[in-house]
Amino acid sequence: YFWKNGVTLETASTFFDWPVLQMIPLAGWNIAAFRLVILGPDALNILGTVLYLLSAAVLFWMAYRMQCSGEYYEDAAKFADNYAEAIRRKKNGEMVLRIGEKKKRFRKTDGMYHATGAKAIFYRQILEYKKERFFIFSKTTLLSLVIAVIFSIALQDTVYETGRAEIILLGILAYMTLIFTGYLGKWEEEIKSPYLYLIPDNPIKKLWYSTLMEHIKAAVDGALICIPIGIAWKIRPLEIVLGILIYTVLQANRMYSKVIAQCVVGDTLGKTGQELIRAFFQMFILGIGAAVAAIIGVLISEDLVFPIVLIYSMIVTVVIGLIAAIRFDSMEQTA
Repeated sequence: YFWKNGVTLETASTFFDWPVLQMIPLAGWNIAAFRLVILGPDALNILGTVLYLLSAAVLFWMAYRMQCSGEYYEDAAKFADNYAEAIRRKKNGEMVLRIGEKKKRFRKTDGMYHATGAKAIFYRQILEYKKERFFIFSKTTLLSLVIAVIFSIALQDTVYETGRAEIILLGILAYMTLIFTGYLGKWEEEIKSPYLYLIPDNPIKKLWYSTLMEHIKAAVDGALICIPIGIAWKIRPLEIVLGILIYTVLQANRMYSKVIAQCVVGDTLGKTGQELIRAFFQMFILGIGAAVAAIIGVLISEDLVFPIVLIYSMIVTVVIGLIAAIRFDSMEQTA
């Protein structure tokens, strides 16, 4: 919309006047209520306000009617007992499940792997994934495919009107990176393990091999995003491949930024603070890359946008990865 009409106060005002926004359940009805108070009544915002007040009343009534049977207290007491037992067993060196975690069923695997140093982390992760029911495929894989299909159909007319299929694909990749910013896969558990820091090997190798399986997963997810969209929008194969590589590098950037955020913030702001710092840092990096690519695309050639974004993302990710590897020394002291 903004690509077609330009970014001005008038177009922004027109966008927020879009009637569809007021039709979105709860959030849109809330907007309709604000518009009723500030701008005065019309048929749409009156209807939205009525729906908003009705939904608030229904939710309040549902909360009021909830039965207080004491089960929550019993659950809390049971949780406390289980937690104390888990702590006791953990101190004795026994393996324990997380509180409330159900015991998973794993597949039988065959084959043996032999590796030394940091490479052993990678082969251990392969064995762990081989035991999973769907190997490396997860909910994010399915979600990536579903979103790709939705975008390829919903934006097809816009792509043909603007002729900017490649640029829109880059925007989708950036969007997917941001909505998955809180998902780190096995890497989030890996960096909590003291064994990662105690392996006698180069920190760079430890960082690389401990995240390699997540890079492979990101490449698969990137392919499921780029290939359906590329086929539907008739994007050149080379740019589809570059899009997959860009998505993979951006996901790597996300994982390495986790280490830096954990070192900079620590536990002072908790996990939420770490995630906010990392998300802000990543959006800042994406913004610079997007600005550089846009300038080059406008002044020189749009054919250079994909290579420039890939090269820029790789340089930034390598730098962040090296910094993260260096910080392993300080993280080892707290592991």
